[in-house]
Order: sequence, then C-alpha cells, then structure tokens
Amino acid sequence: MRILSVAVTLVSICLCYGLPVVTWAADWSVVPAITMKGEYDSNLNFSYGEKRSDYLLHVYPVTDYNYESEILKLTGRLALHGMHCFANSNVDKIDQNFTVLSRYQTTPRLSLTFNGSYIVDSSLQEELTESGLIMTRTPRQSIRVTPGLAYNLTERAMLSWNYAYYEVNYDDPDLVEYYRHSTSLSLNYLLKNEKTTLISNIVGRITEYPDIDNQTRILGTYAGVAHKFSENWDVSLIGGLNYTWYTYQTAVLDFTNFPFLVFVRQKEKKTFDVSPYVALSTTRRWTNTTLNMGYNRDQSSSYGGTNFERNSAYMRLIYKYSEKLSGSLGTSFYFSESSTNNLTPK
Repeated sequence: MRILSVAVTLVSICLCYGLPVVTWAADWSVVPAITMKGEYDSNLNFSYGEKRSDYLLHVYPVTDYNYESEILKLTGRLALHGMHCFANSNVDKIDQNFTVLSRYQTTPRLSLTFNGSYIVDSSLQEELTESGLIMTRTPRQSIRVTPGLAYNLTERAMLSWNYAYYEVNYDDPDLVEYYRHSTSLSLNYLLKNEKTTLISNIVGRITEYPDIDNQTRILGTYAGVAHKFSENWDVSLIGGLNYTWYTYQTAVLDFTNFPFLVFVRQKEKKTFDVSPYVALSTTRRWTNTTLNMGYNRDQSSSYGGTNFERNSAYMRLIYKYSEKLSGSLGTSFYFSESSTNNLTPK
C-alpha cells in the first residue's frame, strides 16, 4: 500500500512539473489548517451486547494545495486524523487521507483528468459510504486511481470516459479484502435553454474477492437530467438498471459414498440479477445558507465477500456567519441488504 501511495504522489508531481505549463501565468496556494473537537460516544466499539462508552478527542491537521495555469489545474489534500480515547486508549488511532485531482487541457476540446487517493480510516465513515455496513474501528486501507478524458463534441455536447481501480484491505482477518476495476462512458448534452442538461451513462464493474474466489460483474445503463431552476437552485436525477452476474463458492455435502462417508466440498455457482439504480441530488442557496440533499440506490461491494443493495440518503445545512466562520448541521441514512441471500464465503 505504501508503494501505491507513493505512485499516486509521483503522478501528481509529474503532472505538475513534467508538462509544458506556463509557470508565469500560474497560481499556487497552500492552505494549512488544524481542527480540534471533543466527542462523547455511547457505543465506542459498535457492539450490541457489550457497549463501551468514552470521551474522545479528535485532532485534524490538514494541508490543501491548489495549482492552476492556463492548461493545468491541480488540487490535493494531505490530512491526518488523530483520535484519543480517555478510558479506552487501546483504540487510539491516527488515520490518513492523501488525495490528488488534476485536469490538463491538451487541446481546446480535449482534456485529461486524474484522480487518486490513499486513505487509512478507522472511523467507520469510509465503509459506510462504500457499502452502508457497520464494521469495528479496525483500520481500513483503500486506494483509488482514476484516469480519464473529456472531449467536447460540440459546444453543447460533451463525451467523457474514465477508468478506475479501487482496492480495499482490512487489518481484521475476518473481513474479506477485495479490488475492483470499473469503466464508464458518459454523454452530456446542454439544451438551448442553457439550464437543462441531458445525461446518459454506461458503466461496467468487476469486483474480485481473491481470498474466497468470488466475483461480481455489473453492467449499468443510466439516463437522467440536471436542471438549473435559478442561480441558487439546481436538481439532478439519474435512473437506470444494474445487470449483475455473480460467481461464488459455496459449501455442499457429497453423499456419493453414503452412509460410509459424507464429504463437504466447494462448488462454484452463478446467478443473475437486475436491480434499479437511482441518484437524486439538489442544492439550494440563500444569502448565508446552503442546503444539500440527496438519495442514492446502487450495488456496492462489501467486506462479506458479496455485493449489497445500498440505499443512502443525506441532508446538510450550512450557515455562513462571516467570511471566515461557518457552521453546519447534517444527517445521513444507510440501509443495505444482500443482493443474493445464498451467497456464502468459503
């Protein structure tokens, strides 16, 4: 994982220094910050039977950097999260979050993009976002590498493609590690009213669970619309279908020599499923207040070695007291269920 994180950093350096950037027309900004907060957790270990409560201290040192020229835009974040528990210091953790996003304009119509991240998380948030499932505070390591390109077919039509590699590793040996390859092709068309954009998207994903020889293949076909009601209110709705093929290993009993011997052996099974996909989001802005809401239903990978049907919803309210001070209040909801009930790890 360290080698992969170094590779992401090297790519960002190459994008920044290896391309013919007009340096005298570029802008650099580096913004360091540190945040501290206290918290009381009534169920520190996410347990139903033996709950432990504790007071926590969180420290977030962060450095955001931005680089922008006539042809290159580069943003990144280097962040740490230190968590200290006063009564249960054995679960103290230091999480990491390293991300980089870049966009390089090769021609007036063609641009290249790259997104990469290396995250070590023990706060549950990354796992909730990905699968909607609860796990322990055992560290979860993930890496994402996503190159892509965007091409303006006309002044109103844009075609974009990207490939993504995503890998998840757990410190807990009972959780199943996996990696995923995905690719997508999107076409966006802006109507003449300059407010409505038609969206079409085809997505392909392959998820491998090498420790248990399970595999999931998904083909998604989506279409939708994004509309700007005003300068302060916009809505996006995308829907479609996920076609999912499962290949998994299951334990079966062999009665060939019954009643003398009964064997337990592994057998490969395959299933097919069709499920809906929905992505709805809206943003409403006022003078000092911003409201974000959304809902998503999709197939997701999980530490159990199977895919889950994940439903998630969120709402966040942000109030700006001044140019430098703002406050927020938010909530989120996750509900996941196994896509195929008879999928069992080896």
